[in-house]
Amino acid sequence: MLSMRGLASGVAFAALIAVLPVEDAAAQQAGDATEKAQKVLTGGKTSKLRSRKRTKREERLSKEAAKSTESQPQLSNDNGRLEGDIIVMGLRENLKSSRNAKRRASQIVDVVVAQDIVKLPDKNIPEALARIPGIQIDRNRGEGGEVKIRGLGGVMTTVNGSPTFSAGDRTTYLNDISSDMVAGIEVYKTRTPDQVEGSQTGVINLTLRRPTDFKEGATYAFSVRGDYADQIKKVNPYFSALVAYNADTNIGQLGFSVNGSANNVRYNESIRWNAKPEIPGDSRLTFLPSTTPRNIYMPWGIGFSGPNGWSKRADVNVSTQWKPDDRWAITLEGGYRKQRMLWSDNRFDIPLTYSDSSAPLPVLSNIVLGPDGRLVKSLSSTSLDPMGPGRSSYQHESTNYNARFQVDFKNERFEFNSWINWARAENDSNELFHWIRFNQQPDFDVIFNDTTDPLGGSNVTFKNIDLLDHKNYLYIDGFLQRKEFTYSPEIEAKWGPETLYRFEIHRLF
Repeated sequence: MLSMRGLASGVAFAALIAVLPVEDAAAQQAGDATEKAQKVLTGGKTSKLRSRKRTKREERLSKEAAKSTESQPQLSNDNGRLEGDIIVMGLRENLKSSRNAKRRASQIVDVVVAQDIVKLPDKNIPEALARIPGIQIDRNRGEGGEVKIRGLGGVMTTVNGSPTFSAGDRTTYLNDISSDMVAGIEVYKTRTPDQVEGSQTGVINLTLRRPTDFKEGATYAFSVRGDYADQIKKVNPYFSALVAYNADTNIGQLGFSVNGSANNVRYNESIRWNAKPEIPGDSRLTFLPSTTPRNIYMPWGIGFSGPNGWSKRADVNVSTQWKPDDRWAITLEGGYRKQRMLWSDNRFDIPLTYSDSSAPLPVLSNIVLGPDGRLVKSLSSTSLDPMGPGRSSYQHESTNYNARFQVDFKNERFEFNSWINWARAENDSNELFHWIRFNQQPDFDVIFNDTTDPLGGSNVTFKNIDLLDHKNYLYIDGFLQRKEFTYSPEIEAKWGPETLYRFEIHRLF
């Protein structure tokens, strides 16, 4: 029995087929009538209308439009790469490419292609990701750092679909990877069963550049830039280079590429911080006058810090590809990444509702409350704790190695992906921290948010100690040193659409 909906569709389809010949016939009749009219006007001779000569701009746009196809990058969860021909024709084409990849994905995903990354002066991956809705980053030590998805940290990172890691964590430090090293970034805000476990937040997959991503022949790209750091009065340099070549031979398409980058980041920062306000819970804390309410909110401490130091990075990736035909693709690639850095930080933590030693808790007076009558705006403190500033020196060196062999097969009915991936991460660090104390108990006034300062923040005034007089300090009151070396190798093998085997070794010295 044929339903009414199916019958209506069939009638509409038949009517469409019937209309097409009629329209073609009408167009043919109109053409014949035009030709007859020309014969009458020219005495029986047909004449061709002279067409206007096109401008160079019109010819260029016509050629670009002819080259444009509907093949756009598609997400592939099997091999972790954007597939399809990437055709760039300005901002509209980039938006269309990302929109199509998001539309065809089976989960919530955002895609950033290389053409969008290079338009802005982002030095590393976190800074590029900060432009995606729902992504937040912590910016410190002169550059973008930890990446969060919808406010949650612990994001899983993969490279070409394979998990990456550092010597101390199951995720890699994205700020160690230059933005010029990747062909695209995929941010998965939801998870699917075929993805590697390890994070409930989401997955960030980096697609590295490969030789066949470029046009046939040789491709060269070089970049030199720098940013001026006004706190240290120096320029932080950045260099990147890309050399790629691919050609069609008797055995198929062959190509190789070398991509590298190096940068030097130097910084000097100043931080004033207030701890989270809370009701003091220690009954030994003394308030003057004694009639001061106990259920008021105030920070448990305040402090100052001055992070300064430098970070040097170098990154190299080598890739070679062989495509015997349109179905097979064989890839062999490897990479090396190294970072050396020094953190030389000054710190001064001031306790308000607790004591860092066995001394009694501070005595708080001159308490001024805010309009709500609960939040403390300012106070005076007579500390019995011999507090003082400290300085830390943290030297860190990390090295990452990776290699990958991958075989892909794809036709109109079947798709097969297999690879073996090897990675090793090393971390060598040496931390030295010492602090000094005042030789007497300090008295100070605190304003938690100084409205007279354009930058805001806390303001502390010491009343009985000259901070610039070295006689007011005891050196050294505390000392701490820690040395650590860790490495973590991993071998991963995958074949077929769902089979995955992984071997991990973690050692700590």
